Amino acid sequence: MASYVKLIVYDAVGKEIVKLADENYEAGRFSVTFDATQYTSGAYFCSIEIKGTDGTIFLDSKKMLLVK
Repeated sequence: MASYVKLIVYDAVGKEIVKLADENYEAGRFSVTFDATQYTSGAYFCSIEIKGTDGTIFLDSKKMLLVK
């Protein structure tokens, strides 16, 4: 069963920094890499949205601290 997944990183003021995922994925475990070499130290937010084929929606956000 495939689900649509959108994974976005935002800066502290809410500006979209990078879109790490924006497509359909089959069920399973996946990983993505966030290359933060061009960003400054500080707080960032990672937001995930998953839309299932049955109409369910899962939303979650996590705060990340980038320390260089």
